[in-house]
Amino acid sequence: MQAFSKCKNYDDYLRVIYNSIEENISYQKDNKEGLIKLLKANETSKKKIMQLMKLIDQEFSFNGSKSNEMFKKIDYLLVIGYFEQDYNELFMKLSIEDLYTLITGEYSSINDYNKNLLPIFSNEQLLKVIRIDNQKKKIEHNTNLFDVCDYFFMIRQHYDKNKFDINDKEKKDEFIYKMICKIHDNELHDGVKNMLEFWNSKEMDEIRKTINM
Repeated sequence: MQAFSKCKNYDDYLRVIYNSIEENISYQKDNKEGLIKLLKANETSKKKIMQLMKLIDQEFSFNGSKSNEMFKKIDYLLVIGYFEQDYNELFMKLSIEDLYTLITGEYSSINDYNKNLLPIFSNEQLLKVIRIDNQKKKIEHNTNLFDVCDYFFMIRQHYDKNKFDINDKEKKDEFIYKMICKIHDNELHDGVKNMLEFWNSKEMDEIRKTINM
């Protein structure tokens, strides 16, 4: 069931989110100010926020479920507030589809780990290529376990192997162009792990041991 199917205005959308939080739906601690930021959204942004929320709601709802399944959507919805308030120029520049790809692929929260690569990940052409290629793979294979997240995960590894100053526009643009070419040529996976491989790796086993200590 979709959470926002009966919402008519911006306050209705926020009320659904607020009620879910009051019902103890858990969310990432990095997103604790998300609802407050959404309350502060300017009038120009509100229509775009509602469209983005509706798309997230639609894509993460199972048709046969009687629940609104907010547990799957809450972080993606809250992080919209951070983008609108803290990165408003970027938020207004990107399309609904680009924002959806960016948020669901890498930014279920904005933190020290992913903040530094935002200038790369938010590139419009890169986001479009990721979205189109992911849709194509879904059709070809009927499933894609980690969806667009895999693209961001592998791009980060390519960056980590050859780090550079993100503020260097020439190097940044060159890197983005290389990633787009790798996606086009089906070479993004070359030399790096996808998420499933990392999940089953010895490196992940060590991380699990540390967590369980």
